[in-house]
Amino acid sequence: MSNNNESLAEVHGSVSTSGRVGWKRIFSFLGPAYMVSVGYMDPGNWATDLAAGSQFGYQLIWV
Repeated sequence: MSNNNESLAEVHGSVSTSGRVGWKRIFSFLGPAYMVSVGYMDPGNWATDLAAGSQFGYQLIWV
């Protein structure tokens, strides 16, 4: 028989936040949204850019 209890129930819960929507909250979604949209539109270019960045670091910043 399977157990219907929730796994790790002690870590599941709610976090209270302020009801305001400010610029900080909006900008916190823009970085990840940009990365996901670039990966969706052109995954080959994104993978190449990540590989080049990991190999050369900031040496290619002015190219």
